[in-house]
Amino acid sequence: MIILVAILIGLPLTQGAIAQSSKETINVVVTADADTYDPHCWTTDDGKTVGFHIFEALVTRHNEPKLATSWENPDNLTWIFHLKKNVRFSNGELFDASVVKFNLERYMDPKTKALFAGLLEPVESIDVVDQYTLKIKTKTPYPVLLTVFRDIYMMSPKAVKEYGKDIPKKPIGTGPYVLKEWIPMEKSVIETNPAYYGPKPKVKTIVWRPIPEPSTRIVELRTGKADIITKVPPELFGEISGKGLQVVHSRSNMRMTVKLNCGKPPFDNVKIRQAFNYAVNKEDLIKYVLNGAGYLMTCPLGPDRDGFNPNLKPYPHDPATAKKLLAEAGFPNGLDIEIVAPAGRYLKDKELVEAISFQVKEAGFNMKVKALEWGMFLKNFKESQGFFIGADHPYAQRILHVDGDSRGKAFSWMGYHNDEFMKLFDEAGTTFDIKKRNTIYQKMAKIIWDDAIHLYLYYAQHTYGVNERLKDYKIEPEGFILLQNAYLQ
Repeated sequence: MIILVAILIGLPLTQGAIAQSSKETINVVVTADADTYDPHCWTTDDGKTVGFHIFEALVTRHNEPKLATSWENPDNLTWIFHLKKNVRFSNGELFDASVVKFNLERYMDPKTKALFAGLLEPVESIDVVDQYTLKIKTKTPYPVLLTVFRDIYMMSPKAVKEYGKDIPKKPIGTGPYVLKEWIPMEKSVIETNPAYYGPKPKVKTIVWRPIPEPSTRIVELRTGKADIITKVPPELFGEISGKGLQVVHSRSNMRMTVKLNCGKPPFDNVKIRQAFNYAVNKEDLIKYVLNGAGYLMTCPLGPDRDGFNPNLKPYPHDPATAKKLLAEAGFPNGLDIEIVAPAGRYLKDKELVEAISFQVKEAGFNMKVKALEWGMFLKNFKESQGFFIGADHPYAQRILHVDGDSRGKAFSWMGYHNDEFMKLFDEAGTTFDIKKRNTIYQKMAKIIWDDAIHLYLYYAQHTYGVNERLKDYKIEPEGFILLQNAYLQ
């Protein structure tokens, strides 16, 4: 569920500023650049939000038909997908069952290094029945396969073979837009796909520009150089001033945590991880650092996700209990730790982690903060004892795979293993009954909550600055800006 609140402020913009944008181009200013435009290799959401306009999957993010028109399960191990006809990639290549087979096999290939390839481990075989029919067999019943498929986007096999290592810069999809230009750290430009089979977009060009500094993003909006900007800090809401400008708030399922390295000292000790959670005053962080732009985390799964466990309670701020746990773990005189934070990627990220370092002193943690620019952060976060990050995935099986699956070892998995968790993970993955599956997810959520594999903080609030001339845009709970149907008035 998305909650939108518009705060309109009536100070005038100059006519010159308004004239800088035409109705043919939507200008978007975000905080960080894409890491790749190979949709099988996305690490961050920054490439995804642009890529959603270029690529399509078999099903939508709400499990509705897209490139697949229908599907059925003749038995618990078999999936039959019927595909949309007369669809072509932007390079003219025909979309059919052989294309889907190519993409799934590429996604599963270890050489591709797809972040969530482990979620296709249950797939035993992929067979082309005819040009527009695909049959998939799984080793065990795997009811979440359809949900996994909504995040596997179709690429042109011809383009993949032709461009090779350059495919991240030259993506070819079936979506309503094509990537016209990508200048890393400067801009990504997409234009309408003349070969698109569906309704044509109303705006020819969309330009996405990364600007880490929030005040600079606001200037871009106020001077008419941006139609929508992301991550407006609460203390700067008043700067979104001018005729027709508004602040838009969107409730988020993004889980803001410090992921702890459970595979190495000191956080391989559950008591130290629990002590860290007791040492932090999350309510104060939300109130004073975020100025209220967050919601206290009460479960490792987002509040609108399947498997959300309403019976879990937040770790209270309890320095005495934290000290006691540290002493029991062998550190009665305190403990030195280092936590890595991105600088400018998330709302008040560096400031928030620095505030945590002050809070935890009372409990005996001497915490050093290492703040890195986003590009450097992505290259170095795995080497840390813990790192601050926002994460959201559209379904519980993937969230729990990323956080706790010690066999899949997803990109941000940090050494955690629990036999009971893995047993339940397998059980959930083979349970077709949704109600029973959600009960299993709730048990898994409690395990990793009690094991404190993260410092659990808050669910983020997405905040945007928008010029009201931008119409029919959509904001997903994950924070993605979707502009396929948008236009400028």
